[in-house]
Amino acid sequence: MKRRLIPWTTTGLLVLACSQGETPNNDGGAGTGGTTPMAGTSGSAGSSSGTTGKAGTGGSGGSVAGGGGSAGTAAPAGGTANAGTGGVAGATGPTGGTAGATGAAGMTGNAGMTGNAGATGNAGAGGASSGGMAGGPTGGSSSGGASTGGMAGAGGSMGSTKGYTCNLVIGIDSTSEWYTGGFENQVPNDKWEIIYHHPGYVEDWADTNDEVWGLAPTSACTMNPTNPDRVIFNIYSETLTTKDTMQTAINKAITNFKTKYSRLQRIDILTMTRAPNNMPCVSGNNGSIVQQYVDDAAAAVVSAGPPLITATQKFFAKDCTVFDNGGPHFSTSGKPVVAKIYGDYYSAEP
Repeated sequence: MKRRLIPWTTTGLLVLACSQGETPNNDGGAGTGGTTPMAGTSGSAGSSSGTTGKAGTGGSGGSVAGGGGSAGTAAPAGGTANAGTGGVAGATGPTGGTAGATGAAGMTGNAGMTGNAGATGNAGAGGASSGGMAGGPTGGSSSGGASTGGMAGAGGSMGSTKGYTCNLVIGIDSTSEWYTGGFENQVPNDKWEIIYHHPGYVEDWADTNDEVWGLAPTSACTMNPTNPDRVIFNIYSETLTTKDTMQTAINKAITNFKTKYSRLQRIDILTMTRAPNNMPCVSGNNGSIVQQYVDDAAAAVVSAGPPLITATQKFFAKDCTVFDNGGPHFSTSGKPVVAKIYGDYYSAEP
């Protein structure tokens, strides 16, 4: 008789049907294997700040061992069935995956280079030098409530003024009123002098053909009276009414100073004395204030040189009584008061 093999399955067990009278050989199927353990997660990367990354978490363990094989089926009538052998249990998976490697620490960035400090500007507290710290005596000078405000100082090293043999003040009539009103008695008189003229405006000093260039200094320096170390240029104009025109004229005057004075180390741009809060003392008369475009022009010509070009502090009167009819000239009682404002400042220079 010809045999027919008819395969059929149950879960986890393969059974072969035999024809009648044949000895069955029904072994149990193999047990299912344990599941593959999952890999541990990778460690997180170190942050850019250089901290160490956290270690990865461990992988999950494999599943429990596979179950035993199902028992062999009973043999059909006519023969004794051999019991199916137990299936081999699946291997138990590793208890846990290998932990991810610790993330490498991020590289620490190189620190930026420290910038060089700017030079101290010739300005009062609040007046910052370009690229540097505020310069000048702390709080500026004062007299009876008068105060000074800071303007930008020049970049580069200011150096000491003590070594200057001659400081030349250049200005208009009102400049001479405070200079001769007591200022020269507060500074080393043998090292200070003044050239003043009416009008003696900025545009006059910008013109080499103007008569101001033929003037001799008053109260001349003992040394180098015609070739000073420093010029303090007290700027004023009634015709230059914009920043550009004022700046152009100042620059021309500076060029002329540098040409005439070969020993020149420094030029200070000094604006006029201001009423409190820089407000007119007499309506319609701006002689006691300084227009913003003038300050802007003064700041624009600042230079490390050589010679060094600085914009000085803003000097304020304590009240309007120091001015004669609203300025720019000073009253008789106001001249020594304003002289002390400037004298206190310049006598305290380093």
